[in-house]
Amino acid sequence: MLKILKGDSNNLSVTNDGASILKDLQIDSASARILINASVGQDFEEGDGTTTVGVLTSSIIRETSKLKIHPSKIIKGLRMAQEKAEEILESVAVEASEMDLSFLIKTCLCSKAVVPNLFGFAPHFRDFEIENAPLPLQK
Repeated sequence: MLKILKGDSNNLSVTNDGASILKDLQIDSASARILINASVGQDFEEGDGTTTVGVLTSSIIRETSKLKIHPSKIIKGLRMAQEKAEEILESVAVEASEMDLSFLIKTCLCSKAVVPNLFGFAPHFRDFEIENAPLPLQK
């Protein structure tokens, strides 16, 4: 959904990108600033998933604030949970087929951009991604 934003100098802009909206907000709340930084960081690193990061981060903040535990212990617990989640994901990971990679690329491209003839381009993007990926992907 597109949003029309009015800036400080009365300039208008139209966007559907949550990170673009959030990064320009003038917020004093520490919790809100954490949400904004997480969302903008996600957009910078991956280019998508800002809403998911916002929802997960806000849930973590809300639930951990109920615990009445020192923040350093909460952080330690969250790091332990992260390690366990990574361990579980690693144990259930399966190798993706070339068709899986094509579908994955189509989904990613559709989330942020409209690409004409997407189905014709997807195999080229798949080959590029496999050959140039920062993470080791097996062909």
